Amino acid sequence: MLIWSQSFLISRARRALRALKALVKLQALVRGHIVRKQTADMLRRMQTLVRVQARARASRVYVTESFNSSSKWSQSRNSVRQSSFLLMNFF
Repeated sequence: MLIWSQSFLISRARRALRALKALVKLQALVRGHIVRKQTADMLRRMQTLVRVQARARASRVYVTESFNSSSKWSQSRNSVRQSSFLLMNFF
């Protein structure tokens, strides 16, 4: 009777160990899935941030170029006014 109960306990312990190993594998799979999901989400957010930064940089360049071109236009217009003023006063 003692041998039978010992072998029964050993088989139950092996079954429990197998179940525990399966549970650990399942946990690893779930954790891996969660980590991959978080990583994909983080990459998406980083791409969005890079896009927003590029858009801001492009608009900043556009504003600077338009400001420079308008200031050049007004400077050239002022120089034409000044030269015509000088010509009028010269004659």
